[in-house]
Amino acid sequence: MKDRSHKPGSPTRSFGVDGAPVPVLKGIAAGAGTRPRTGHCGMTPPISAPTVDFLRNERIASLGLPRHLQPAPDGVDALFAWTQDGGDGAGQRLADIEGGWMVDHEDLVDHRPKILGGIIQSPIHGTQVLGVICAVDNSLGFVGVAPRVASVLLVSQSGQTGNVPDAIRLAVENLSPGDVLVLEVQLDTTPRLPAEADPSIFDRVRAATARGIVVIAAGGNGACDLDLQQAPGQTVFDRGNPAFRDSGAILVGACEVRQLPDRQVPRARHSSSNFGSRIDCYAWGDAVLTTDAYDITSRRRSVSKYTNAFSQTSAATAIIAGAALSLQGMAERKTGRRLTPGRLRELFRTVGTPSADVTDRIGLMPDLKRIIAGI
Repeated sequence: MKDRSHKPGSPTRSFGVDGAPVPVLKGIAAGAGTRPRTGHCGMTPPISAPTVDFLRNERIASLGLPRHLQPAPDGVDALFAWTQDGGDGAGQRLADIEGGWMVDHEDLVDHRPKILGGIIQSPIHGTQVLGVICAVDNSLGFVGVAPRVASVLLVSQSGQTGNVPDAIRLAVENLSPGDVLVLEVQLDTTPRLPAEADPSIFDRVRAATARGIVVIAAGGNGACDLDLQQAPGQTVFDRGNPAFRDSGAILVGACEVRQLPDRQVPRARHSSSNFGSRIDCYAWGDAVLTTDAYDITSRRRSVSKYTNAFSQTSAATAIIAGAALSLQGMAERKTGRRLTPGRLRELFRTVGTPSADVTDRIGLMPDLKRIIAGI
């Protein structure tokens, strides 16, 4: 039965404006509200998806929220970001460059990851990286830092450093300004160095950041001071050296819990992590929970395995990549635009939790709650 007491207004009397930045919409509302015959004109409250229901993920429900997701000083505070519009990475695009992945893992398959090129190598490392970044918010396993990313693109370097420049080029061709490119590659030199120590890789990374793409790269597991690495033909990492060039990428160091005879020291520089003035920020590189591709008992691939042993700058880089996607989502919803690579790196370098000792020289662990409050 119809409610005859309801008198609907004319549909021609109601108008909406969408798709413009928030400041523009506010200006439209303010101007229209001063005109005659305008009954009401204003901003409607934003609509967002429910916050991440992390407790329904079986391993988080049983083990608790992993420390890298927790509020500062323990983590990047994804817990707070998930309460903010866009903080779950919704609408953001990711590309990952490394060897291989298990794209049908139960906690990743819903993203429908797309392999753009390359010959797939072992899927273990890439599966672990993707889990930290964007494992889906469901009843399985656990949840990534940015579980609702819109797109996951993958390019394999086919197991050869010489293929990395072309892998970067292919990824960049499929990305837009504000998207995040993860470079989970290091040079197997002695000591191990960031991939951009190779000038050909440096040039591709620089071209990517110049196009507005945020590049997150592993600082490498060489346990060395990058400021002292000045081999002929390699990129100079010492910011104080006249020969220094900046690729614009965010280089990531790693931390761990350091065991001393009488106590534990949290957030100490990982024993394998490179350090120096070029390292922009850090995250956990010790016992990080994530998806896995291999069952060590049966020695077979598995789409339902997990590990709490992901480590070193690979794990830290994945955490920072997830934080970047989360921040881009929040910034876009809050201001109408995403951050430039330079601005995002500046925030990660300046707003966060110091490591255990100033001599660590691995920068800060980004604090998403504090960062978004200042935008």
